[in-house]
Amino acid sequence: MEGELNDAQAAAKQAKADLDTATATAVQQLHGSPDYIVAKADVEAKKTAKDAAVEKLQLDTRRGDDIDTDTANLRTAESDWLTATQKLNDLQSQNVAADPAVAQKQQSMQGALATVADLQKRLSTCIQNDMSAAAKDDQCPIKSFTYDPASASILAVLSPSRALTVGEAADRALIEIGHMLEKVLHNAPFTWDSAVFRVEEEYNGQRAAAFQVTYTRDGVDTANFATIDQGTAINDQGLINLATDFWLSPLINMMQDPRTIASAGAGVPYGEQAAAYSPGV
Repeated sequence: MEGELNDAQAAAKQAKADLDTATATAVQQLHGSPDYIVAKADVEAKKTAKDAAVEKLQLDTRRGDDIDTDTANLRTAESDWLTATQKLNDLQSQNVAADPAVAQKQQSMQGALATVADLQKRLSTCIQNDMSAAAKDDQCPIKSFTYDPASASILAVLSPSRALTVGEAADRALIEIGHMLEKVLHNAPFTWDSAVFRVEEEYNGQRAAAFQVTYTRDGVDTANFATIDQGTAINDQGLINLATDFWLSPLINMMQDPRTIASAGAGVPYGEQAAAYSPGV
């Protein structure tokens, strides 16, 4: 499907180039028409009159003469120039839009873009379904999922059950993340460069981001999941070490024992943050 998407994107790019060529041709033809020549000459005349009104107003201002009449004349000249300019722009846009070649290329580009959008949606849904199949814990479902083909990035938001304790929620979330990395993203047949997993937990009656972990394809593809996936358990520290970034919400300090949790964004090096994070405590 990704191959189809790449082909569709290439087709959309070509359709845009064809539309630009047809538009340029239509504009060039219009610029030689009598109606356009007359309208353009009118704009130039109105601009000359406006510039003259500006000079007259400036001259009388320097002389200390009455400028009420000059001001009124300038307003009229500016209005006439703007009206003539709008008329010229409308003439061009209407004629170009009505050009048969432009209309046909416009329709082709819209069709190509619709195909791209459909394939992007289908590819994202396919990846999301694979992720959901790998993460089967109904106590820690995927709340939302986004795959952006343009940046080759993934964002998955997990929402552990409110019935779980904070430590249990963190453990289950990391287990699900490990399964998705191993079973879907490891040597995946589709393109991805970065994957962000955000875990939300209950805090004061609302869902709040508890932690967020980021992985890159290079790291995941070269990882030894045999040392991380231990059958009935996941090596949490191994998953954390595999991450390129681990963000821990300061709220966690209020939800768990502060002695075992490092605050995020407090200038603590990543390695120290990871070591300070102890799921299940």
